[in-house]
Amino acid sequence: NLGRRAEMRMQEEKKLNKAKLIVAIILLVITITVVITTLFLNDNNEFETEIIEIVDNMSKTWNRFPLQWVSVGQFMPYVVFLAPVLNEELYSVAADVYGELTELGDVSIRNCYKPFQWLPHTTLAKMLTQDEMIDAVKLLHNQFGVIKGSATRVAVAKTNPHMDIAVFDLK
Repeated sequence: NLGRRAEMRMQEEKKLNKAKLIVAIILLVITITVVITTLFLNDNNEFETEIIEIVDNMSKTWNRFPLQWVSVGQFMPYVVFLAPVLNEELYSVAADVYGELTELGDVSIRNCYKPFQWLPHTTLAKMLTQDEMIDAVKLLHNQFGVIKGSATRVAVAKTNPHMDIAVFDLK
């Protein structure tokens, strides 16, 4: 009897996780905009104010630009994401920020956020179990289609947990 209840609880949790993923996809489609998170530092708060000021100033020169999410991906072992086409505008924003940050001096930027090493993506779910990853991919296999939208904001953010510390609208 306890085993049956535990099994039922696990099935309900799986349904809930699927529902959360569906909601994430729906919200992405409905808003059709994304906050482009261009900066992740190695937990270095020393330059945080300067970085926010740099991105704020740069964001005033950037226009909104189109994005198209064309692929579902995974960062193993527990992240599912949508990947946009890396167009000229998206690359320019990331490269501009990287270039300015290297001028600050002793700022350590993770390799995965450097030009030609960065993989643009929109995280749908993270910290999934192996079974949840499989369920998410199965669900996306049946539900995902190309999503067109536009970048309307740029953010300075921290990860794990994700937290925007400054967000700026593009013109």
